[in-house]
Amino acid sequence: MKIRTILTALLVMLFATAVTFVSPTLTKQLGSAAFAADDWDDWDDWDEEEEEDAFGNIMETTFATIDKVDFIAPKAGAPADVSVKVTLVDEDGDAKIVSVKLVYFLKGDYKAGKEVELKGANGVYKGQIPGQPAGTKVDFVVRVEDSNGNVTSNAVAGGGAMIKAVPDIENSRDIVPADADLITLAAGYDNEYLYVDYSLAGKLNGGTLDPPYLQLYGIKITNPDTEQGEGLMVGKLWINLPLATDKEVQNKFLPMLMDQGAEYVEKIGKDKIEHVMKTGMMVLDIQKLMGGNIMEGMLFAAEPTGKADGGKFSGKIKRAPLGDNPSGYLRIITLTAANASIDSFMPIPLNCSNFLTIYTNSFGYTVQ
Repeated sequence: MKIRTILTALLVMLFATAVTFVSPTLTKQLGSAAFAADDWDDWDDWDEEEEEDAFGNIMETTFATIDKVDFIAPKAGAPADVSVKVTLVDEDGDAKIVSVKLVYFLKGDYKAGKEVELKGANGVYKGQIPGQPAGTKVDFVVRVEDSNGNVTSNAVAGGGAMIKAVPDIENSRDIVPADADLITLAAGYDNEYLYVDYSLAGKLNGGTLDPPYLQLYGIKITNPDTEQGEGLMVGKLWINLPLATDKEVQNKFLPMLMDQGAEYVEKIGKDKIEHVMKTGMMVLDIQKLMGGNIMEGMLFAAEPTGKADGGKFSGKIKRAPLGDNPSGYLRIITLTAANASIDSFMPIPLNCSNFLTIYTNSFGYTVQ
């Protein structure tokens, strides 16, 4: 009984956090399907400079697709000619591609990539990988950056070659505290997992109960094969609420939340309960939760895990629960927020990174 009631509190805490994470003015009950009209007015009234510095990146949803990569394995000592076709997806038409690079790795050394700037126009870019001895294994990735600071790149599967986003600016402390100020973002993949690393200007911090200040960290992932477009209410949200693992916090929330969500606890299973309690993490389907489908909206099969070391976080989730992904594209953005109450859940967004789109396709050859 104790495990069930504690998880009830934790689930409702995490669920309410997920539903309200993206808007400081959301006042609907759990499972609400829409914002009130006034909420969007409040969103528009945010201070323009603060939004631009701290949370404006969430609105810059441009991304590139890597449509075609042509190359032929060269003979010993000869360079490899590489031609890349890319398309920039931009609904407003204001952005442009500012950089297309090729990063190559020799003999499986994925920590020592070398860059080659590709040149071109009208979506076609070309360059050469320098000649290598016969038998050399060469892997490479194509990295496209646009004028909004968003990056699309393929990655070497399971090779440890994490793809890096454009670092975010370090905000002034009167706008974003150091423990919520996101700086770097990187991602990688293998056949089973999606890996995400990020860092902060300060240290990850769960917050405090007295005074009440709950620190929230989120990784939003969009699969374009199953989710239309990009936006605040689209995708999967990997929530990390560090303070939720604290027994004192669980007991503090218990009286308020013990009657909420109890009907779902029986359906979940003890192993999933223990995982959430141990990690303070869940992956949630935003659209299903907003539509009131709570059980399908909680993606326990994703099994998020991670660890924090000072201001750095490294974690992974299973890819299968993100849905069928034949295109190979997954879009990632990290977010932080804070909730200054233990009696209600209205987290205020604080900061977000630039977007990083990872293309789960590998390119490479062995020199003849």
